[in-house]
Amino acid sequence: MQTIERQKIDDLLNNNMVDEALNYINDSLNLCPNSASAQTLTLRGKILLIKKLYDEAIINLNQAIELNPFIEESFYLRSKWFIKKKMWKEAHEDCERALKLNPNYALAYAGLGILMVKQSKNHDGLIFFKQAIELDNNCCLAYFNLGNLYFQIDNYDPALRNLNKAIQIDEKFANAYEKRGFN
Repeated sequence: MQTIERQKIDDLLNNNMVDEALNYINDSLNLCPNSASAQTLTLRGKILLIKKLYDEAIINLNQAIELNPFIEESFYLRSKWFIKKKMWKEAHEDCERALKLNPNYALAYAGLGILMVKQSKNHDGLIFFKQAIELDNNCCLAYFNLGNLYFQIDNYDPALRNLNKAIQIDEKFANAYEKRGFN
């Protein structure tokens, strides 16, 4: 998949045009069915996760990893599927594989943070969210989840600061607005 196509898909997703992004990928694949690259399958897996079409998402992500086991995003996205299915060990392994491929991949650290919180390991979650932010000061996912974690442990000032930062990074991030309204 060409860089221009990736940018187009990212633009569609940033504008909450998820169906259009999926149609764009599917149309491209229909034109050349044997040309599915690992990157294309990863992007389609990402979109299917957003649409909560989990069974289809995992098929695409597994195919992407089989085609090219060197794309950290594929492992990170598959870890999200494993988290959804409460497959903690597999989720942890995929985040670690993503970090092996790219030690500066902030989303994988945020994924580990989410994984820790889901297992009631809040202190570890806090560490991973902060690591993600240290690597990428615009990691909206890490700020949101850090704010949410602070909210859960009744530490409201940092909760509000982190939720506000998530909103500052992505004004369309409705979850941060919603959570902030509870503070």
